[in-house]
Amino acid sequence: MDSEGYVWSAVWGAHKVVRIDPSTGQVVATVSIGAERASSCMFGGKDLRTLFITTCSQDFAELAKAPLPAPAGALFAVHLPEPFAPGLPEPAFAG
Repeated sequence: MDSEGYVWSAVWGAHKVVRIDPSTGQVVATVSIGAERASSCMFGGKDLRTLFITTCSQDFAELAKAPLPAPAGALFAVHLPEPFAPGLPEPAFAG
């Protein structure tokens, strides 16, 4: 979730992460990536404007034929510039 309350979600099988307006359920932004299976995303970095996106591969043969530099199973880091809102800080682990 970003600081404006929008939900960011990895879309399995679609090469993308989407930003969703929770009041309407509409996709309002899309970040395309080179890997087909986006599995999760999270904000990070000093200013919480970097969206880290994990992806999945199903087998080593898939990794071997994927185009570089973005094979399946890679971790992507996408800087989201203005006008995108930064993410929210995660609570610290208490124990």
